[in-house]
Amino acid sequence: GVLRVVEVGGEPLGVFGALKPGLESLLPGLEGVWLAGEVEYGRPLRGPVYLHEAHDEAAGQAWGRFVVYAVEGVPPGPPRGLRLRVTGAVRREASYSLEELRRAATRVVRDFHCVTGWSVRGVEWLGVPLSALLEEAGLRVKGGWVLFRSWTGYTSVVPLEDAVEGFIVVGMEGGPLPLEHGGPLRAVIPHLYGWKSAKWLEEVRVEESYFDGYWEALAYHERGRTAALERFKVRNKAVAEEGIPAGRARPLPPRG
Repeated sequence: GVLRVVEVGGEPLGVFGALKPGLESLLPGLEGVWLAGEVEYGRPLRGPVYLHEAHDEAAGQAWGRFVVYAVEGVPPGPPRGLRLRVTGAVRREASYSLEELRRAATRVVRDFHCVTGWSVRGVEWLGVPLSALLEEAGLRVKGGWVLFRSWTGYTSVVPLEDAVEGFIVVGMEGGPLPLEHGGPLRAVIPHLYGWKSAKWLEEVRVEESYFDGYWEALAYHERGRTAALERFKVRNKAVAEEGIPAGRARPLPPRG
């Protein structure tokens, strides 16, 4: 099985895992961890926990240059005839060619933040506001979630209220969007950590309820605001009730 304990500043935020049948005997050994912070484990009992707003959108970040990440590897190139599909809880499902998106795109300058702690200042993107595409499709929900799906199989999930502040990007720094940065098409949601801004995009799907994307299934936060340090899901009752992140990360001391 797989078991993950997430802690910040010595305070456990959550216990997540998937155990094969017969391995339940491992759980009592974690009693000291979750009782110390009253941590829930397994499926979330109360849904997403959003931390309170912070004042610095680059909290805990160091300014630098891009580091290229690709959990499935950088693909050799896009599928032939790639189009962006807008699907799900909309009145009119839509499909856009790269050329159509390029014609509608405008220059946008925004900072970019990675959950691993680095940020890039003033990145120049060429993109189409996602709000415009969703307005054209006609939303059938007032709240809900947006699932971004890559042709590589990667997915990320974002609250609708955050997604409408993002862009569908086709260019970067005055040229086409490079393949290693998600070209020819990616999402960019500037106020969220970068794992939410799916590369190699092929579908934007509106959902009424939440379910995990790739990293969310591995304990990363449902929302992911940089200003609130929403890096990991919160299942620690004390932290959730306070609505603020724990202190600076340090190793958990041995217990028992």
